[in-house]
Amino acid sequence: MSSAKSIKKYSIGIFVFLMLVVMLYAFVFQNFPAEKPHQPSTNNNSTDNSSLILTEENIKEIKERENITFSSIKTSTLENYPLTSKPNFKIGEKCTYNIKYPSAPMPYDPNVIINDYIYFNVTFEVKDRKKINKTDWYLISPDGTVQVIAGYININGVVHPIRRTMISSEEIEYINTENGEIVGGELDRFSIYYPWMLKLSKDLKWTEKIEENSTGNIGDINGKYTVVKKNLNQIREETYEVKDIEKINGRNCFKVESRLKSCTNQKCSVNYKKLFWIDIEKRITVKFQLWYENLNTMNVDLVRYKQRVIK
Repeated sequence: MSSAKSIKKYSIGIFVFLMLVVMLYAFVFQNFPAEKPHQPSTNNNSTDNSSLILTEENIKEIKERENITFSSIKTSTLENYPLTSKPNFKIGEKCTYNIKYPSAPMPYDPNVIINDYIYFNVTFEVKDRKKINKTDWYLISPDGTVQVIAGYININGVVHPIRRTMISSEEIEYINTENGEIVGGELDRFSIYYPWMLKLSKDLKWTEKIEENSTGNIGDINGKYTVVKKNLNQIREETYEVKDIEKINGRNCFKVESRLKSCTNQKCSVNYKKLFWIDIEKRITVKFQLWYENLNTMNVDLVRYKQRVIK
């Protein structure tokens, strides 16, 4: 009798186990379906690919396979003009600028307040003159790192400042003492000096142009890459003109106006204007303004100049 009961319990146990296996299989099948084989995209302009970690090697391979090309050509009519001055720096010189700078836009957040503009001072110093590879270079860098408060954020009822590094003391510009060529630094931001300053003369006009052409690009989202085939022509053309000679804070300066035209597939816009006042003798920035349409978005003013006293 006890043997029959044991067999019955054993049979019930097997039945319950099989039911659990069936239920588990159904759950896995419904919630984690087997991955379907990769199907080519029906969109002729886009190719979605299986998981792949993109590296320089396979990006090159993909571009060759998909016939993705890119070219960039930079030209400047300023090359046709001679130097009218040489770099005129002295070790120990310091130029202090007061800067009004627009804050970077951020997505709306009720707990964040961002200042429209940032105001700060920065001092550039001629640190040294060194010979590198048989060429003499001036070394110019900010005299210290500049941090500012760009806004404030409320975290759990406590307000904290949002700090932003504007310029780092590690940004060093090397300026060739003969031809004014510049290496290093952050040329996209404001600088005390640009090589074109050494070619300025009354009524000078020139154009700098960058044209880029591509037949597509490669996107990468969570390890999956997508090839988008699209012909793209982009032109960035900046025209410069010496408008006048003006006196700023007792310094005779070239007033230079620059206008930027941006084109994408022949659709163009001219929104930005820059104004430079360049010291005729020293060939450094004395004043700078950036305009977006009719809005003055950035100002830079030389507020203090100091030379090292040699005893």
